[in-house]
Amino acid sequence: MTSATSTRRLALTIFLGSALSAGCGSSSSNSGPDGTATPQIAFGSHTAMYTAGVIHPSGSQDELDAAVKAKYQQWKATYLVQGCNGYYVCAADVATNCNKDGMALLKNGGIGPDGQPLDQTLTVSEGHGYGMLIAVLMAGLEPDARTIFDGFLTVRKNLPSPYNANLMAWQMNAGCAGPSPDDNDAATDGDLDSAFALLMAAKQWSSPKYGQEARDVIQAVSDREMNPTTHLPLLGDWALASDEVMDNIQDYYATRLSDHMTDHFRSFQTANMNGGFDWSAAVTAVYDLMDKLQTTYAPMTGLVPDFVSDTNTDTPKPISVDYADTVLGEDLTTNYDYNSCRVPWRLGTDYVMKGEPKAKAVLTKMNDFIKMKTGGDPTMILDGYSFAGVPHTDAGPNGCFTGSFGVSAMIDSSNQAWLDAIWKNLAASKTDDYYGDTITLISMIIMSGNWWNP
Repeated sequence: MTSATSTRRLALTIFLGSALSAGCGSSSSNSGPDGTATPQIAFGSHTAMYTAGVIHPSGSQDELDAAVKAKYQQWKATYLVQGCNGYYVCAADVATNCNKDGMALLKNGGIGPDGQPLDQTLTVSEGHGYGMLIAVLMAGLEPDARTIFDGFLTVRKNLPSPYNANLMAWQMNAGCAGPSPDDNDAATDGDLDSAFALLMAAKQWSSPKYGQEARDVIQAVSDREMNPTTHLPLLGDWALASDEVMDNIQDYYATRLSDHMTDHFRSFQTANMNGGFDWSAAVTAVYDLMDKLQTTYAPMTGLVPDFVSDTNTDTPKPISVDYADTVLGEDLTTNYDYNSCRVPWRLGTDYVMKGEPKAKAVLTKMNDFIKMKTGGDPTMILDGYSFAGVPHTDAGPNGCFTGSFGVSAMIDSSNQAWLDAIWKNLAASKTDDYYGDTITLISMIIMSGNWWNP
């Protein structure tokens, strides 16, 4: 909900007409066709109503907001890049590799001093979706938020998937180049977050343009990145059932659990009700799958795998580390790894905003395990566990695991001391890597009460 008066909401409803769904509208009496530069839900306004009983870290609201502001400035200085005719999040292994759009990586034919090819990655679509979310959420604190958001859109549109121009190729390389033609398809998670961010932007800046772009992306996602049989996310737009993939049907009935963004799905159902895909069924399918996986494979820990196959059967199966490595190109070490670490954040957000009892049931099992495993010390959260809760060899901390568990801790007052310890750990954390630091920031935005739904 917003802080605007009912009169201004009515004015905008008349202005947008039937073309803009309830999920994309907002309020501004002086909006033009593309809305206003003034944010309607400025950072720190706390207009969203969280579910009753949801807890926040201890401390005053000003203190919580100040910690998020400091974390945002740290993240912005390290990872936000103005380049490639817009903006992007630097996802390179070494952040300085994004300087001048990675031109140094192209010297000597892209070969490093050791004679080996240099990693050319500047960003990935997953990080681009995160950046779009952050740009909308930090509007008001960040004076250039809309300019930054538009810059993200420019880069996104310059990297279309060959299957649908409203989906984004999964990677951008040095010199602003897209992936090779045989590897330029889309990854579902980046498109889901981008669509959700566009819905937020439509509300944030009272822009019907963003609302229409959001619906275009939602439609493309439902056409190319959702399984119409299982109602679960596909691994990417390349995995849709067709002649070229039917020889590997396992991938068509596979899914990545970190793409199960049930709060997004609810907003998509409202915004794109005539799009032909039942997003409400997707919400149901997600929680049914989570229950089966926890019951069958991790009854004591509640941990879930990165990837699952056979989702069209009553016995879905975790995809093995070896298969994920050789076929999906995912470098995994254990069951609960760098993809599924996001599940507590994704489902936690659904509980925070909608009070979904199935989300609370899933997360309670995970919370009980991680509190017991660490003895209540968040510095002992490690970056990967087996279903039995055994960390992998050489495991260490990472913000994507810690931050995500912080969001899931919000579901019950019995977690207050645990949530406070996680918050303190995240607020004091130094820069580490794009992935963990970006999820840390988003998690702190949610924990501080600054998240909202479009």
